[in-house]
Amino acid sequence: NSGSVLGDAGVQLTGVANVTVQNNNLHGNYNGILLDNSYNNNLFFNNINSSGLDGISLDGSDSNVISNNTITGTTFDSIYLVSSDNNFVDDNVIDSGGDDGISIEAASAVTGNIARRNNITNTPYGFYLYDGGDWNAISFITISDNKIKNCTEGILLETGGQDIFNITIRDNIVDGANDTGIDLYGYSLVTPQVFDNTIIGNTIINSSTAIYTYRAVNNLIKDKNITKNFRNRLTGALFEYYGKSLPGKAVRIEEHPKYKTDPVWASFFTASIIVFGILISGFLFGSLSFTNIFTNLL
Repeated sequence: NSGSVLGDAGVQLTGVANVTVQNNNLHGNYNGILLDNSYNNNLFFNNINSSGLDGISLDGSDSNVISNNTITGTTFDSIYLVSSDNNFVDDNVIDSGGDDGISIEAASAVTGNIARRNNITNTPYGFYLYDGGDWNAISFITISDNKIKNCTEGILLETGGQDIFNITIRDNIVDGANDTGIDLYGYSLVTPQVFDNTIIGNTIINSSTAIYTYRAVNNLIKDKNITKNFRNRLTGALFEYYGKSLPGKAVRIEEHPKYKTDPVWASFFTASIIVFGILISGFLFGSLSFTNIFTNLL
């Protein structure tokens, strides 16, 4: 516990390379671990809790490995990367953060970060990518095989006016997003900034809306995403349909069904067949009766 005011960090590396920070317990610091313009470092198996700002923060730091850390109770972001490239963020456990589980922000152009197999629970945003405006782009980021549970939004890509492109969001599980499982949020359609991203193979369940796009174009949202959510029972099928009929367009699909839970499919199908049969029987009986009346009149 080095202190909880601006500038305090449990461990701080400035202009440092090839250091391993491992097996530390860091409690109540402003930042648990802070890397400033540091490269090729390893952050392994640290327990970080109750940080006043961020759990692990990288500023202008490239090619580092953040792996197998446990981060709980941060005031803001559990893992925060700003203007940092080609970092690996793997196998971390994140719980009860005040803002983002893992945040990637561009104060200058950012590229090449990979986040895999992280377990994120009880944060407002599981992943948050923001370009920061000011001519800064985010590109070639991979978010894969992560488990995100009980967040407001699972994965959010948001532009402040610049570009977010070639982001791959693959094979993640988002469970219990109060708002949206995966959200692509653009700034303008005049000069599109959220484009050429790929969303495939994700499982989005128990969420309000599965996949939402706003002012985002030319994004590949494949129908292998599994969606079973309060407002998106038909999302998978509808995305497949729109993908074939409106290629290259942004698609927003929201359902507002009467019931918040799905009926049992076998029972629903049986009930539908019975109702349909009754309607057809009534139609045929009415048609036959009308025919008899018309014949009697003749």
